[in-house]
Amino acid sequence: MGDFLGSAMQDPELEVLSKQINYLNKGQYRLAPVRSIEFRTQNSQLGSGEQQYEFRLNPANPWEIKYTNRVFRTQQMALSLEKELLFKALLEKRYQVVNDLLYLNELRDIREALIQNTENQITVLEKQKGSSFFDAEDFVELKLEQMEEQVDIASFNFQVEQKTKDMQQLYPTGNKTVPAWRYAEVISLPRLEKLVDSLLHTTLFSTRLAYRQEKVALADYEHALQKANINPGFIQTEYMPYRFSESKNPMGISMGVTIPLFNPNKADMAQKKLDVLEAETKLTLEKQQATDEVTNLLGALKNYLVQHQKLEQKIASYKQNETVSAVNALTNNNPLITLKFNGQLLKLRKIQVELKNEIYRTYIALLATSDLLNQKPLINFLSPSLQPL
Repeated sequence: MGDFLGSAMQDPELEVLSKQINYLNKGQYRLAPVRSIEFRTQNSQLGSGEQQYEFRLNPANPWEIKYTNRVFRTQQMALSLEKELLFKALLEKRYQVVNDLLYLNELRDIREALIQNTENQITVLEKQKGSSFFDAEDFVELKLEQMEEQVDIASFNFQVEQKTKDMQQLYPTGNKTVPAWRYAEVISLPRLEKLVDSLLHTTLFSTRLAYRQEKVALADYEHALQKANINPGFIQTEYMPYRFSESKNPMGISMGVTIPLFNPNKADMAQKKLDVLEAETKLTLEKQQATDEVTNLLGALKNYLVQHQKLEQKIASYKQNETVSAVNALTNNNPLITLKFNGQLLKLRKIQVELKNEIYRTYIALLATSDLLNQKPLINFLSPSLQPL
Protein backbone atom coordinates (compact mmCIF):
# COMPACT_ATOMS: atom_id res chain seq x y z
CA MET A 1 0.00 0.00 0.00
CA GLY A 2 2.78 2.39 0.94
CA ASP A 3 4.66 1.71 -2.31
CA PHE A 4 1.54 2.40 -4.34
CA LEU A 5 0.86 5.68 -2.54
CA GLY A 6 4.51 6.70 -2.79
CA SER A 7 4.49 6.18 -6.56
CA ALA A 8 2.79 9.58 -6.84
CA MET A 9 6.25 11.15 -6.46
CA GLN A 10 7.30 9.60 -9.80
CA ASP A 11 4.09 10.29 -11.67
CA PRO A 12 4.80 11.37 -15.30
CA GLU A 13 2.36 14.28 -14.99
CA LEU A 14 4.88 16.07 -12.75
CA GLU A 15 7.57 15.98 -15.44
CA VAL A 16 6.41 19.04 -17.40
CA LEU A 17 6.45 21.30 -14.36
CA SER A 18 9.81 19.85 -13.27
CA LYS A 19 11.32 20.72 -16.64
CA GLN A 20 9.97 24.28 -16.47
CA ILE A 21 11.36 24.75 -12.95
CA ASN A 22 14.76 23.34 -13.97
CA TYR A 23 14.89 25.68 -16.96
CA LEU A 24 14.21 28.74 -14.78
CA ASN A 25 16.86 27.53 -12.33
CA LYS A 26 19.45 28.19 -15.03
CA GLY A 27 18.62 31.91 -15.04
CA GLN A 28 18.11 32.10 -18.82
CA TYR A 29 15.71 34.98 -18.30
CA ARG A 30 18.31 37.41 -16.89
CA LEU A 31 18.71 40.54 -19.01
CA ALA A 32 22.11 41.89 -20.01
CA PRO A 33 23.04 45.38 -18.69
CA VAL A 34 23.15 46.55 -22.31
CA ARG A 35 20.00 46.54 -24.39
CA SER A 36 21.81 46.79 -27.76
CA ILE A 37 25.08 47.85 -29.44
CA GLU A 38 25.08 49.58 -32.81
CA PHE A 39 27.76 50.52 -35.32
CA ARG A 40 26.69 53.34 -37.60
CA THR A 41 28.20 55.25 -40.47
CA GLN A 42 26.99 58.32 -42.34
CA ASN A 43 28.04 60.78 -44.99
CA SER A 44 26.10 64.00 -44.65
CA GLN A 45 27.63 65.73 -47.76
CA LEU A 46 27.87 62.64 -49.98
CA GLY A 47 31.50 63.53 -50.43
CA SER A 48 34.28 60.99 -50.47
CA GLY A 49 36.07 62.61 -47.54
CA GLU A 50 33.04 63.31 -45.36
CA GLN A 51 32.56 59.78 -43.93
CA GLN A 52 31.63 59.63 -40.24
CA TYR A 53 31.60 56.54 -37.93
CA GLU A 54 29.54 56.11 -34.79
CA PHE A 55 29.44 53.55 -32.02
CA ARG A 56 26.18 53.62 -30.04
CA LEU A 57 25.44 51.79 -26.79
CA ASN A 58 21.86 51.46 -25.53
CA PRO A 59 21.92 50.57 -21.81
CA ALA A 60 19.18 48.45 -20.34
CA ASN A 61 16.65 49.99 -18.01
CA PRO A 62 17.79 48.98 -14.47
CA TRP A 63 14.17 48.82 -13.29
CA GLU A 64 13.33 46.57 -16.22
CA ILE A 65 16.19 44.24 -15.21
CA LYS A 66 15.02 44.31 -11.59
CA TYR A 67 11.39 43.47 -12.33
CA THR A 68 12.24 40.89 -15.00
CA ASN A 69 14.27 39.00 -12.40
CA ARG A 70 11.45 39.28 -9.87
CA VAL A 71 8.83 38.14 -12.38
CA PHE A 72 10.67 34.94 -13.24
CA ARG A 73 11.78 34.18 -9.68
CA THR A 74 8.14 34.52 -8.61
CA GLN A 75 7.06 32.45 -11.62
CA GLN A 76 9.52 29.76 -10.51
CA MET A 77 8.04 29.77 -7.01
CA ALA A 78 4.49 29.63 -8.40
CA LEU A 79 5.46 26.67 -10.60
CA SER A 80 6.93 24.87 -7.58
CA LEU A 81 3.68 25.39 -5.66
CA GLU A 82 1.64 24.36 -8.69
CA LYS A 83 3.72 21.19 -8.86
CA GLU A 84 3.02 20.59 -5.17
CA LEU A 85 -0.73 21.02 -5.75
CA LEU A 86 -0.60 18.62 -8.68
CA PHE A 87 1.33 16.13 -6.57
CA LYS A 88 -1.33 16.43 -3.86
CA ALA A 89 -4.07 15.68 -6.41
CA LEU A 90 -2.15 12.64 -7.71
CA LEU A 91 -1.56 11.42 -4.15
CA GLU A 92 -5.22 11.90 -3.23
CA LYS A 93 -6.23 9.95 -6.34
CA ARG A 94 -4.13 7.01 -5.16
CA TYR A 95 -5.55 7.21 -1.65
CA GLN A 96 -9.07 7.08 -3.06
CA VAL A 97 -8.17 4.04 -5.21
CA VAL A 98 -6.89 2.31 -2.06
CA ASN A 99 -10.11 3.22 -0.24
CA ASP A 100 -12.22 1.91 -3.14
CA LEU A 101 -10.36 -1.41 -3.11
CA LEU A 102 -10.72 -1.65 0.68
CA TYR A 103 -14.46 -1.13 0.28
CA LEU A 104 -14.83 -3.59 -2.61
CA ASN A 105 -12.86 -6.31 -0.82
CA GLU A 106 -14.99 -5.96 2.30
CA LEU A 107 -18.15 -5.85 0.20
CA ARG A 108 -17.11 -9.01 -1.65
CA ASP A 109 -16.95 -10.91 1.65
CA ILE A 110 -20.43 -9.75 2.62
CA ARG A 111 -21.88 -10.47 -0.83
CA GLU A 112 -20.48 -13.98 -0.78
CA ALA A 113 -21.93 -14.51 2.69
CA LEU A 114 -25.34 -13.19 1.55
CA ILE A 115 -25.32 -15.48 -1.51
CA GLN A 116 -24.44 -18.44 0.69
CA ASN A 117 -27.16 -17.46 3.16
CA THR A 118 -29.76 -17.31 0.37
CA GLU A 119 -28.67 -20.72 -0.93
CA ASN A 120 -28.92 -22.15 2.58
CA GLN A 121 -32.45 -20.75 2.99
CA ILE A 122 -33.52 -22.32 -0.32
CA THR A 123 -32.00 -25.65 0.74
CA VAL A 124 -33.87 -25.55 4.07
CA LEU A 125 -37.19 -24.72 2.34
CA GLU A 126 -36.72 -27.54 -0.14
CA LYS A 127 -36.28 -29.91 2.79
CA GLN A 128 -39.38 -28.45 4.50
CA LYS A 129 -41.73 -29.13 1.59
CA GLY A 130 -44.87 -30.77 2.95
CA SER A 131 -44.29 -29.49 6.49
CA SER A 132 -46.02 -26.64 8.29
CA PHE A 133 -42.84 -24.59 8.09
CA PHE A 134 -42.85 -24.49 4.28
CA ASP A 135 -43.96 -21.18 2.69
CA ALA A 136 -44.32 -21.15 -1.10
CA GLU A 137 -44.17 -17.36 -1.28
CA ASP A 138 -40.89 -17.32 0.66
CA PHE A 139 -39.49 -19.95 -1.69
CA VAL A 140 -40.36 -17.91 -4.81
CA GLU A 141 -38.99 -14.71 -3.27
CA LEU A 142 -35.73 -16.43 -2.37
CA LYS A 143 -35.35 -17.81 -5.89
CA LEU A 144 -35.86 -14.32 -7.33
CA GLU A 145 -33.43 -12.88 -4.79
CA GLN A 146 -30.88 -15.53 -5.80
CA MET A 147 -31.21 -14.49 -9.45
CA GLU A 148 -30.71 -10.80 -8.53
CA GLU A 149 -27.61 -11.65 -6.49
CA GLN A 150 -26.11 -13.54 -9.44
CA VAL A 151 -26.66 -10.51 -11.69
CA ASP A 152 -25.27 -8.16 -9.02
CA ILE A 153 -22.12 -10.23 -8.55
CA ALA A 154 -21.33 -9.94 -12.28
CA SER A 155 -21.67 -6.16 -12.06
CA PHE A 156 -19.63 -6.14 -8.86
CA ASN A 157 -16.79 -8.14 -10.44
CA PHE A 158 -16.72 -5.62 -13.29
CA GLN A 159 -16.25 -2.80 -10.75
CA VAL A 160 -13.37 -4.66 -9.13
CA GLU A 161 -11.78 -5.25 -12.54
CA GLN A 162 -12.06 -1.57 -13.49
CA LYS A 163 -10.62 -0.40 -10.16
CA THR A 164 -7.73 -2.85 -10.57
CA LYS A 165 -7.03 -1.39 -14.01
CA ASP A 166 -7.04 2.11 -12.51
CA MET A 167 -4.46 0.98 -9.97
CA GLN A 168 -2.28 -0.63 -12.64
CA GLN A 169 -2.35 2.54 -14.74
CA LEU A 170 -1.22 4.59 -11.76
CA TYR A 171 1.39 2.01 -10.72
CA PRO A 172 2.43 -0.01 -13.79
CA THR A 173 5.44 -1.54 -12.03
CA GLY A 174 3.35 -2.94 -9.18
CA ASN A 175 1.63 -6.27 -8.65
CA LYS A 176 -0.96 -7.14 -11.30
CA THR A 177 -3.27 -8.95 -8.88
CA VAL A 178 -6.02 -7.36 -6.81
CA PRO A 179 -4.58 -6.43 -3.37
CA ALA A 180 -6.39 -8.20 -0.54
CA TRP A 181 -6.57 -5.07 1.60
CA ARG A 182 -9.09 -4.99 4.45
CA TYR A 183 -10.21 -2.31 6.92
CA ALA A 184 -8.50 -4.26 9.70
CA GLU A 185 -5.14 -3.29 8.13
CA VAL A 186 -5.70 0.48 8.17
CA ILE A 187 -6.09 3.14 10.84
CA SER A 188 -9.01 2.45 13.18
CA LEU A 189 -11.94 4.82 13.34
CA PRO A 190 -11.36 5.96 16.96
CA ARG A 191 -7.71 6.75 16.15
CA LEU A 192 -8.78 8.43 12.92
CA GLU A 193 -11.14 10.73 14.83
CA LYS A 194 -8.46 11.70 17.36
CA LEU A 195 -5.92 12.27 14.59
CA VAL A 196 -8.24 14.61 12.69
CA ASP A 197 -8.98 16.61 15.84
CA SER A 198 -5.25 17.06 16.50
CA LEU A 199 -4.28 17.85 12.91
CA LEU A 200 -6.87 20.58 12.51
CA HIS A 201 -5.01 22.63 15.13
CA THR A 202 -1.95 22.80 12.86
CA THR A 203 -1.34 25.17 9.92
CA LEU A 204 -3.91 24.59 7.20
CA PHE A 205 -4.06 25.49 3.49
CA SER A 206 -0.29 26.19 3.43
CA THR A 207 0.14 25.19 -0.22
CA ARG A 208 -3.04 26.42 -1.87
CA LEU A 209 -2.93 29.84 -0.20
CA ALA A 210 0.82 30.22 -0.83
CA TYR A 211 0.16 29.48 -4.51
CA ARG A 212 -2.51 32.20 -4.71
CA GLN A 213 -0.25 34.66 -2.88
CA GLU A 214 2.53 33.99 -5.39
CA LYS A 215 0.08 34.57 -8.24
CA VAL A 216 -0.79 37.96 -6.74
CA ALA A 217 2.93 38.83 -6.41
CA LEU A 218 3.54 37.65 -9.98
CA ALA A 219 0.76 39.86 -11.33
CA ASP A 220 2.14 42.83 -9.35
CA TYR A 221 5.65 42.35 -10.76
CA GLU A 222 4.34 41.92 -14.30
CA HIS A 223 2.47 45.22 -13.94
CA ALA A 224 5.62 46.91 -12.60
CA LEU A 225 7.63 45.43 -15.48
CA GLN A 226 5.29 46.94 -18.05
CA LYS A 227 5.56 50.29 -16.28
CA ALA A 228 9.38 50.10 -16.40
CA ASN A 229 9.54 48.94 -20.01
CA ILE A 230 10.99 52.24 -21.34
CA ASN A 231 14.17 52.77 -23.30
CA PRO A 232 16.35 54.98 -21.03
CA GLY A 233 18.38 56.48 -23.89
CA PHE A 234 21.83 56.00 -25.42
CA ILE A 235 25.54 56.89 -25.28
CA GLN A 236 27.38 57.35 -28.55
CA THR A 237 31.00 57.94 -29.59
CA GLU A 238 31.79 59.39 -33.01
CA TYR A 239 34.85 59.29 -35.23
CA MET A 240 35.10 61.91 -38.03
CA PRO A 241 38.44 61.43 -39.92
CA TYR A 242 37.75 64.38 -42.27
CA ARG A 243 38.42 66.76 -39.32
CA PHE A 244 42.15 66.00 -39.53
CA SER A 245 42.27 68.28 -42.57
CA GLU A 246 40.65 70.98 -40.45
CA SER A 247 43.13 70.46 -37.60
CA LYS A 248 40.24 69.45 -35.32
CA ASN A 249 39.80 66.55 -32.95
CA PRO A 250 38.17 63.73 -34.95
CA MET A 251 36.49 62.23 -31.87
CA GLY A 252 33.10 63.21 -30.52
CA ILE A 253 30.57 62.00 -28.01
CA SER A 254 26.82 62.37 -27.69
CA MET A 255 24.07 60.98 -25.51
CA GLY A 256 20.34 61.03 -25.20
CA VAL A 257 17.96 60.45 -22.28
CA THR A 258 14.30 59.46 -22.62
CA ILE A 259 11.99 61.79 -20.71
CA PRO A 260 9.16 59.49 -19.57
CA LEU A 261 6.30 61.95 -19.87
CA PHE A 262 4.27 59.44 -21.86
CA ASN A 263 4.33 55.66 -21.40
CA PRO A 264 3.62 53.73 -24.62
CA ASN A 265 2.67 50.64 -22.58
CA LYS A 266 -0.54 52.09 -21.12
CA ALA A 267 -2.73 49.37 -22.64
CA ASP A 268 -0.47 46.54 -21.42
CA MET A 269 -0.24 48.17 -17.99
CA ALA A 270 -4.03 48.32 -17.77
CA GLN A 271 -4.32 44.65 -18.69
CA LYS A 272 -1.74 43.68 -16.07
CA LYS A 273 -3.57 45.74 -13.46
CA LEU A 274 -6.72 43.77 -14.26
CA ASP A 275 -4.69 40.60 -13.74
CA VAL A 276 -3.61 41.91 -10.32
CA LEU A 277 -7.21 42.56 -9.28
CA GLU A 278 -8.25 39.12 -10.52
CA ALA A 279 -5.41 37.40 -8.62
CA GLU A 280 -6.29 39.28 -5.41
CA THR A 281 -9.95 38.27 -5.75
CA LYS A 282 -9.00 34.62 -6.30
CA LEU A 283 -6.84 34.72 -3.17
CA THR A 284 -9.73 36.05 -1.09
CA LEU A 285 -12.11 33.46 -2.56
CA GLU A 286 -9.58 30.68 -2.00
CA LYS A 287 -9.37 31.53 1.70
CA GLN A 288 -13.15 31.43 2.07
CA GLN A 289 -13.57 28.35 -0.11
CA ALA A 290 -10.88 26.42 1.77
CA THR A 291 -12.47 27.25 5.12
CA ASP A 292 -15.95 26.27 3.90
CA GLU A 293 -14.71 23.01 2.39
CA VAL A 294 -12.95 21.95 5.60
CA THR A 295 -15.99 22.89 7.69
CA ASN A 296 -18.34 20.88 5.46
CA LEU A 297 -16.04 17.85 5.24
CA LEU A 298 -15.41 17.87 8.99
CA GLY A 299 -19.15 18.06 9.67
CA ALA A 300 -19.83 15.18 7.28
CA LEU A 301 -17.03 13.10 8.83
CA LYS A 302 -18.34 13.62 12.36
CA ASN A 303 -21.86 12.69 11.20
CA TYR A 304 -20.66 9.49 9.51
CA LEU A 305 -18.69 8.51 12.63
CA VAL A 306 -21.75 8.98 14.85
CA GLN A 307 -23.92 6.92 12.47
CA HIS A 308 -21.30 4.18 12.35
CA GLN A 309 -21.04 4.05 16.14
CA LYS A 310 -24.83 3.70 16.51
CA LEU A 311 -24.95 0.99 13.86
CA GLU A 312 -22.07 -0.87 15.50
CA GLN A 313 -23.93 -0.86 18.81
CA LYS A 314 -27.08 -2.08 17.08
CA ILE A 315 -25.25 -4.97 15.40
CA ALA A 316 -23.54 -5.88 18.68
CA SER A 317 -26.91 -6.02 20.47
CA TYR A 318 -28.36 -8.32 17.77
CA LYS A 319 -25.38 -10.66 18.07
CA GLN A 320 -25.89 -11.19 21.80
CA ASN A 321 -26.76 -14.75 22.86
CA GLU A 322 -29.98 -13.59 24.53
CA THR A 323 -31.29 -12.18 21.25
CA VAL A 324 -30.43 -15.32 19.27
CA SER A 325 -31.96 -17.55 21.96
CA ALA A 326 -35.15 -15.46 22.02
CA VAL A 327 -35.50 -15.77 18.24
CA ASN A 328 -35.04 -19.54 18.36
CA ALA A 329 -37.56 -19.88 21.16
CA LEU A 330 -40.19 -17.82 19.35
CA THR A 331 -39.77 -19.78 16.12
CA ASN A 332 -39.50 -23.27 17.60
CA ASN A 333 -35.87 -23.44 16.48
CA ASN A 334 -36.88 -23.14 12.84
CA PRO A 335 -33.50 -23.03 10.97
CA LEU A 336 -35.03 -20.89 8.23
CA ILE A 337 -35.79 -18.08 10.69
CA THR A 338 -32.25 -18.26 12.04
CA LEU A 339 -30.88 -17.93 8.50
CA LYS A 340 -33.17 -14.96 7.83
CA PHE A 341 -31.96 -13.37 11.05
CA ASN A 342 -28.35 -13.87 9.98
CA GLY A 343 -29.22 -12.45 6.56
CA GLN A 344 -30.49 -9.27 8.17
CA LEU A 345 -27.30 -9.00 10.20
CA LEU A 346 -25.29 -9.31 6.97
CA LYS A 347 -27.34 -6.49 5.44
CA LEU A 348 -26.57 -4.34 8.47
CA ARG A 349 -22.89 -5.19 8.04
CA LYS A 350 -23.18 -4.11 4.40
CA ILE A 351 -24.53 -0.72 5.54
CA GLN A 352 -21.67 -0.56 8.05
CA VAL A 353 -19.11 -1.14 5.30
CA GLU A 354 -20.76 1.53 3.15
CA LEU A 355 -20.49 3.96 6.06
CA LYS A 356 -16.81 3.08 6.52
CA ASN A 357 -16.24 3.76 2.85
CA GLU A 358 -17.75 7.23 3.25
CA ILE A 359 -15.74 7.87 6.44
CA TYR A 360 -12.38 7.04 4.85
CA ARG A 361 -13.29 8.85 1.63
CA THR A 362 -14.20 12.00 3.57
CA TYR A 363 -11.12 11.63 5.79
CA ILE A 364 -8.84 11.58 2.72
CA ALA A 365 -10.67 14.52 1.12
CA LEU A 366 -10.36 16.50 4.37
CA LEU A 367 -6.61 15.88 4.56
CA ALA A 368 -6.21 16.92 0.92
CA THR A 369 -8.37 20.04 1.20
CA SER A 370 -6.46 21.26 4.26
CA ASP A 371 -3.05 20.57 2.60
CA LEU A 372 -2.13 18.02 5.27
CA LEU A 373 -1.97 15.07 2.87
CA ASN A 374 1.13 16.39 1.09
CA GLN A 375 2.97 17.90 4.05
CA LYS A 376 6.62 16.90 4.35
CA PRO A 377 7.76 14.44 5.51
CA LEU A 378 5.09 12.41 3.73
CA ILE A 379 3.01 10.12 5.93
CA ASN A 380 0.78 7.18 5.07
CA PHE A 381 -2.40 8.45 6.72
CA LEU A 382 -4.08 5.04 6.27
CA SER A 383 -1.35 3.26 8.21
CA PRO A 384 -2.31 2.39 11.82
CA SER A 385 1.09 3.65 12.98
CA LEU A 386 1.23 6.53 10.45
CA GLN A 387 4.34 5.16 8.77
CA PRO A 388 6.33 7.45 6.44
CA LEU A 389 5.92 7.03 2.70
